[in-house]
Amino acid sequence: MQENEFGSWTRVRQECLTRELIAPFFETFADDERFLVIQIDTAERNLINFEVNDPPIIDDKVDYCRQLRENVINRINLWLDNNYVVHIRYAIAIEETEAWILALFDNPDTSRFRNPKERLSNELNRRMSLNARRQHFQKSIFDQYEFLSRPLRRKKDLIRAKQGNASLNLFCLSLDNYKNPPHS
Repeated sequence: MQENEFGSWTRVRQECLTRELIAPFFETFADDERFLVIQIDTAERNLINFEVNDPPIIDDKVDYCRQLRENVINRINLWLDNNYVVHIRYAIAIEETEAWILALFDNPDTSRFRNPKERLSNELNRRMSLNARRQHFQKSIFDQYEFLSRPLRRKKDLIRAKQGNASLNLFCLSLDNYKNPPHS
């Protein structure tokens, strides 16, 4: 992968403000069928220049995820030109994307975990043999995550993971709504 294919809140914010890559993408592919996915974790949402408001902690984790996701989207939309917003889909992982992968294992709703990276590492240590762990961690970070997320390509695994993670489910619903918009 090239450097510009990796992201962070800082890179996402900078691109949304400058639109150096977004503008040519939409100019080149100016049809209603294309959209751009912005993927971001919420773990850094309270840093300077991002300042996403946290919703109140409530018992209903799905509602908390929905509110936090909307707060992140609203912040990103402040950085974007309104012309682009309708063509953007937001893959907002509550806390960290590792929570989406963790949902592939037998866990309760992984949206509620404050430390998904650590939990995923523990889960891999528990499930993988020593030799498999050595081979896995010798791969690049990209290849590790490509391998771990591969089951999400299968419909039955994706359905199970969506049931185990509210933010993954909300992202998938946003894609379904894009493909099948509600009739007015």
